[in-house]
Amino acid sequence: MRGPIPSLDNTFRSLLADLLPYRTRWQAWRSRLALGLLKLANVPVQKKLLRLQAEGPCDWFAESIQRTYLECRESLAFFNAYQVHLYTDEQKTLFERAAQVLASVQKMVITDDTFARSCRTYRVAEPECDNLVEPPAAGYGVLLVNGQMLVLPHTLPASADKLQQWSLISKQRATYDTATLSLGEASALARQDWYELLHAARACHEFSEALNVLRSADFILCLDMDQALSLSNRFFDKAIQIVVDPVSTYLIFEHAAVDGQHAISMGEALAANCDQAPHTWIEFLSPTDNSNMHLWTTRVVHPSAAQLDKAHQYLEQVSSEFVRKRHWFPELDAQFFASITQQVNGAVSVDNIIQLAMALAFFRTNGRVPSVYEPVSLAHLPPRRLDFISPLSTAAVDVIQSLDKGDPVQVREQLLAAIASHRARIRQSKKGEGALAHLLALASAEFPDNKQRCVRIQRRRRRLMSRLSHSIGFLAHRDMMVSNGGTSPYLESFSTIVHQPDMLGVGYLIGARGLALDLQLHGACKEAIEPGLFIHHFTQSLQDLVQVLLPGVNQGTAAYQPAAATHTASAVHHPLLTKGGATAHARMPLAQQETSL
Repeated sequence: MRGPIPSLDNTFRSLLADLLPYRTRWQAWRSRLALGLLKLANVPVQKKLLRLQAEGPCDWFAESIQRTYLECRESLAFFNAYQVHLYTDEQKTLFERAAQVLASVQKMVITDDTFARSCRTYRVAEPECDNLVEPPAAGYGVLLVNGQMLVLPHTLPASADKLQQWSLISKQRATYDTATLSLGEASALARQDWYELLHAARACHEFSEALNVLRSADFILCLDMDQALSLSNRFFDKAIQIVVDPVSTYLIFEHAAVDGQHAISMGEALAANCDQAPHTWIEFLSPTDNSNMHLWTTRVVHPSAAQLDKAHQYLEQVSSEFVRKRHWFPELDAQFFASITQQVNGAVSVDNIIQLAMALAFFRTNGRVPSVYEPVSLAHLPPRRLDFISPLSTAAVDVIQSLDKGDPVQVREQLLAAIASHRARIRQSKKGEGALAHLLALASAEFPDNKQRCVRIQRRRRRLMSRLSHSIGFLAHRDMMVSNGGTSPYLESFSTIVHQPDMLGVGYLIGARGLALDLQLHGACKEAIEPGLFIHHFTQSLQDLVQVLLPGVNQGTAAYQPAAATHTASAVHHPLLTKGGATAHARMPLAQQETSL
């Protein structure tokens, strides 16, 4: 079923409400003028959208959200990929876990159609806006190890011993030619640079053959021998990459192809399959002679000297500007949040408290109120996938600015109003009436047969609207993306994306033994926000909000001691870089929580 198309009046009324927290009095008329002009320009487009939606099979809301991610011109590895970490059995060796994961993946690409189609999908670099391609089933997967790739037919069972043997052989054959790039490095470049390399190298037989093997594969399994991981063990155009390293197992998702809710479902399914003894599946596979298994090198991209230098500089720059940090709050478990919601008679959800605490932490760290975006799942309105809302209302901004000095009774009233507004925005979005999704759908429907022109015009309009109204420009800047990874006994953490430079991305997951935050910072945001300080302020902000919500409650039971309740893992595995250190892994049973994901 398709969701409704909201009226222009409702959409622009919602947009004006989103702008209210970020504008001063003298900016009000400029914001109204800018939105009025935009609404007037979209009157004929709304009629066109209604007609297209009625005539064709395409849902322009789904199309526009996907296009938003396909427009990403920066590195997919840093700006458009996110991770779901599975729980790791520390009793098993690297190769035992890899064999278990491989057997589970081989089973799922045959028995789980959604997982299989997502694993096959790959992204093709194009000018302005990329495309997604879903090839037919090929009957094989690819193992990436030590900069080499090994084709694995689905009928080939691989034991831990066999994987270790292949790893040793690949290490012996591995070469590092400084005049070449691996397909992993090339696919991690800015999209225009990768597009140019693709077209320049298409006449090279070695390049085309290796690229087609990776693109056509039913899945990609990356086996990392250590945490200082190599780009040669990745191919970022693929919608899903499964990674096994010495301390963890995780999946890397490309956001244009797979949204958060489906990623979590797939991660849970893979982890559940790994928990079921995979040897039962291997016994049903036909044995294959693997004595002549062929290893391919991934270093098949031969750029010019100028292109090579530019590629190395770009990868060095984006990696140096990227910081990722994971932090655990053992005391902030499902019971803690459940006790709060019970004491306010269910008028507050976990998302409300955590996201407002994050905005307050940003304010206390950076000295200003952030513009915040939160993804909302629309899986119940297929083929729509998700929408975005701005969770901060005027009441929320009032709480942020007056919490430290305002009247406690008044601040509590503002806090309850902020929570009610946040929940109302989620409900509106869940009904398919989100303002941002509607704007994106209008933009896509205006030029349905010309993606490139659509992208160019959208960018010009954003610049024009930002000049007309500072508050629109501020809201469009997107300081923070905050995503809830839900709860599951099979998952350890969930990250979000920072889809433009200078953003802070926060993914969080709540379990019976604690809250996990996964922070990603880029560019100027990295300079302005020190992760440790942000986490400290988040801890204090959460405690302050709880005290406002539950005045007079014994803090020994209703709150927590920040110093004793936190644990930080600074060495979290980014798709490209790992900066040393150890990450704590514990199997944590998680309870169900309300989530907007």
